[in-house]
Amino acid sequence: MNIRVLETAQFYIRPSRSHKVLDVRLREGISHTTLLRRPLASISVRLAAEQRLHELYIQSSAACRRGRCSVKSISSLYITIRYTNGHWNIVCDPQEKQLGLCGVPPLDYFAKQLRLALREASNLHEGGRCIAIHLALSLGNTETHANTLLIDTKTKHAWRFEPLGNFIYGFRSSLLQNLTQLNHVIEISLRDIIAHIGYQYRGKLSTSSPFQDDNPDLCYLWTTWVEFLAALNPQLPPLKLGKYLDYRYQHSITQGRPRRQMILLFSHYLQDLLHQ
Repeated sequence: MNIRVLETAQFYIRPSRSHKVLDVRLREGISHTTLLRRPLASISVRLAAEQRLHELYIQSSAACRRGRCSVKSISSLYITIRYTNGHWNIVCDPQEKQLGLCGVPPLDYFAKQLRLALREASNLHEGGRCIAIHLALSLGNTETHANTLLIDTKTKHAWRFEPLGNFIYGFRSSLLQNLTQLNHVIEISLRDIIAHIGYQYRGKLSTSSPFQDDNPDLCYLWTTWVEFLAALNPQLPPLKLGKYLDYRYQHSITQGRPRRQMILLFSHYLQDLLHQ
């Protein structure tokens, strides 16, 4: 990937001093306080930025230039879980099936989509070890929540990045019932889906870092940041990326900077990327 195409007037891509992980850095002379006065990026901006990032990676992918990948991003899974008769269950309603978001039986369908997404992401990042697959969860009838699957193609292991940290206690429990069972259903379902493609699910990544617990509406920004880091560092083992995430979280807290500032800066970077 040509890193320069991802740089903007206010941000550049540089490795962190401690972990040598490529990340978005604010250019010297740019004031944090000036940026933080601007409004947060909306979900629509985040989605537009995701498409822009995908286009940039397609342009720079040698496999894509040889016609080995599609121009449409499919590196995501959409899973709907409903609470009925006292239990959480994965479902596929007719409208979602018509949109191509699910199929019957659901677990087999999701495994097929995951295999396609993994192949597509591997084409975008040839030889990459760390592959990020976006996971969109529809919970109950009103709540949507973003996670990320991080897959190690060398060890054939997979983890889930949950921006809330410990999902059971972190989500707004007043809006959902039986969170303990919901978390169990998500974990078991992912284990079975990932096993279908010959990989092993290893649980949550960075469970000690509840990135989102002071801004419950920004899961899509947190997961976009993590997916962006994975795309910038395709040779990095997911566990090492998890250690970097924990480091950034702890460094932010010890420096007295709210977690919100971390994601605010990334949201401004996405807006810059769209408007340059």
